[in-house]
Amino acid sequence: GELRQLKLASQSHVQHAEIYVISNIMKDGKHIGSYDAGVLWHTDGAYLAKPHAISALRALEVPVQNGRTLGDTHFASTSAAYEALPPAMQKRIDGLQAVQSAAHHLAKTGGAGVKKDVYAAVKADPEAIHNLVRVHPVNGRKCLYVTEGYTSRIVGLPEDESRDLIRELANHCIKPEFTYRHNWQQHDLVMWDDCATQHKATFDYPPT
Repeated sequence: GELRQLKLASQSHVQHAEIYVISNIMKDGKHIGSYDAGVLWHTDGAYLAKPHAISALRALEVPVQNGRTLGDTHFASTSAAYEALPPAMQKRIDGLQAVQSAAHHLAKTGGAGVKKDVYAAVKADPEAIHNLVRVHPVNGRKCLYVTEGYTSRIVGLPEDESRDLIRELANHCIKPEFTYRHNWQQHDLVMWDDCATQHKATFDYPPT
């Protein structure tokens, strides 16, 4: 079947700076949007002092091959992941804080597909410290706030212990029992809670 290019927008339009374009389409030799957004598990705006509360993604075009839609997005419930931790681990991490760093994210992804204005924003507000266990402001549930994309270190822990704990918790969050995989259809609009979830794109379509 025909392979269509991916053109997703999380509220995206060239006239509206607050809307971020995600696309693998090229125009005049340049990508019209970020073509590798979501390559790592992450929570939007984690590196900000006031992280994003809600994100939305709208599918304008989706790639289809042999009748199958490509480019799924995975979501993980950070509240369910916290609640499934052994009590000893919950006690260990309650009260700890972690550095959420945009520079860490860019270093891990190589910065590919990130626009220059994003780099400027990173220089102005590169990282923030948040509780490793966040309490949801609406329902009061505890949520693990640790991702492979943004969490660079845990405050007060030796480097090796910090690294190992981040890896253990990040891997725990994305176990199958805590995840949902959304198979996009054209015109889908998906909204999610950035405190209670993290997400990652599936790059199973070829770049242009």
